[in-house]
Amino acid sequence: MNKMKYNCRLMIQFSFALKLLFFSAQLWGQQQLNLGFEKTSIEGIQRPWGWEAEYFLNHQWQMDSLERKEGKYSVKMWSEELKSKENLNFSIEAYELRQKEVTVEGWIKTKEVSDSAYLLLGYTVGSQMTSYREYESRSKIINGSQDWTLVKVVCELPDSADYLSVEVAHFGSGESWFDGFQLKVNGKVKEAVEVAAPFDKKSKSWLERKAYPLKSVKAEDSFDDLALLGKMTQDAEIIALGEATHGTSEFFSLKHRVLKEAVEKWDVRLFAIEDHQLIVQGVNRYVLGEDVAAKSTMSWMFTCWKNQEVLEMIEWVRAYNDEHTDNPVQFMGFDMQYPVVSVDSLDHFVQKHLPEEQETLGELMQEVRETISWEFMNQDSMIKKRMKPCRKLFEIVSSKEDSLLAIASSAEDSMDVYWGVQYARLLLQFAESMYRGYDALYRDEAMAENVLWLKKHFSQGKKMVIWAHDVHISLGQYSNNEHNYYYGRSMGSFLRKAVGDKYKSYGIWTYEGDYRAQLSYFDQTLMNCPMHDAPKGSWEEVLHQISCQQKAPGLIVDLTGSREVEGLCRPIPVRFANHVNIEYGYWTRYVIPYQFDGVLFWDKTSSAKSFN
Repeated sequence: MNKMKYNCRLMIQFSFALKLLFFSAQLWGQQQLNLGFEKTSIEGIQRPWGWEAEYFLNHQWQMDSLERKEGKYSVKMWSEELKSKENLNFSIEAYELRQKEVTVEGWIKTKEVSDSAYLLLGYTVGSQMTSYREYESRSKIINGSQDWTLVKVVCELPDSADYLSVEVAHFGSGESWFDGFQLKVNGKVKEAVEVAAPFDKKSKSWLERKAYPLKSVKAEDSFDDLALLGKMTQDAEIIALGEATHGTSEFFSLKHRVLKEAVEKWDVRLFAIEDHQLIVQGVNRYVLGEDVAAKSTMSWMFTCWKNQEVLEMIEWVRAYNDEHTDNPVQFMGFDMQYPVVSVDSLDHFVQKHLPEEQETLGELMQEVRETISWEFMNQDSMIKKRMKPCRKLFEIVSSKEDSLLAIASSAEDSMDVYWGVQYARLLLQFAESMYRGYDALYRDEAMAENVLWLKKHFSQGKKMVIWAHDVHISLGQYSNNEHNYYYGRSMGSFLRKAVGDKYKSYGIWTYEGDYRAQLSYFDQTLMNCPMHDAPKGSWEEVLHQISCQQKAPGLIVDLTGSREVEGLCRPIPVRFANHVNIEYGYWTRYVIPYQFDGVLFWDKTSSAKSFN
């Protein structure tokens, strides 16, 4: 009898474990919610996971383990200022919520609040740059000193809604606590929500037929599994390699491996990375033989490239060039975001080649130095003031190009002239980007212009490989720009228009892992940041399924012909993460066949490694 009871207890425990495993798998296939503030972000109790603030600087809120309604934590907001505003926002995918009654309710406690504390619910219509809040409803106001009080807001989301916005807010002086919020859909509590429809059988079958195993990301391994990529790029002049994050070890190692293959087998002699063109010239001098330490040449590069994987790639290019001095590989950049080095380089060029214009150009360059700043978001007087001298500098220097080339006595002298005009162009591009503002995405147009300049002066009719984030290398050819990366104004879209099918674009993705990134746009501390597993219906999740079926750690997928597959030509959730910690990252919906010529995928990834 006792044995029977024991076996029965084991069966119950086993059944519970299976249910728990199934429930966990269901959660990880969805967008998880953290409305009760129980899960901490990578910053710890400074911020609950998934909750974001309108303003991160000088905020006065954090998780509180002492004053709470339930669980381990509440969120506390406070201020001594009568006009203060503190808020936190959690965005929820609308896919499962549309045309249903949605309720958000929870608890608020206040102490001497001069104005108000409340719950705000709204939904957003549109994506990328055309997003706007169409509906907004506020709970009852809590102020003064009140014990835990239940508040709620009810709404129905239309088919047009893209996501639901849940906001807790504190206005004025005093202290407020928020805890135990729940999302209910048609009266049922939800801990996670579905984000998209699954891939249909025809679409998945097409991808399965076009997917080939990628066996390694290590540069020293055999190139056999890269044969398909070589075939896909055989007619290309510009081969663009993307990345879904700016801090994934396997992405960087894989691109090193592809570059090695491209140099040794595809006749590539020019490589260019998403970094300031003149900063990367230090790296180029190193790979061409300058007697300096490799790491020292990387000191002014973007922080995301300062890792062991990129260093190893640079050292490999140097070693290759040491044995092929008659046909070396150049290592370049094509960005324009660091104006100081542009104006300093232009000053040196003017002193050497345009001494008769030195007084006029020197005054213009001094104006530029006095107005250098990094503001993107406002059209202030300093940004407007900078445009005039930068434009005038470019007009004068570029007007001298032909006459300077006519007296050049060597190819080296001619190259000096080309660079001099480029210094002025880079300066004007920076000023133009700041003047137009971030949303204009002029930076991508400028980077495309610089890639074409490199192609003209350095590729010598051979192939070149460029490296940037997926958003920059994308083609942007879908008819509805809402579902193109960067609204169809990516660097890759300009390059495809300029050289046609001679430009090839290959996005690189992962299903799960960590990546090296800043804590936020304001806190540049580097951390190993966890990525949210790709939810069901996302691009990465279907690639993960195929990778598992093929028992391969990675895939290469040729997207030729994918525009004929209806199920693939729809907006699909795709992860966005860059150089900053992104906790969820699946807000965007892209039509993949119109963004890339092919796919590189590595299922499980890890953070880029710091320098040894």
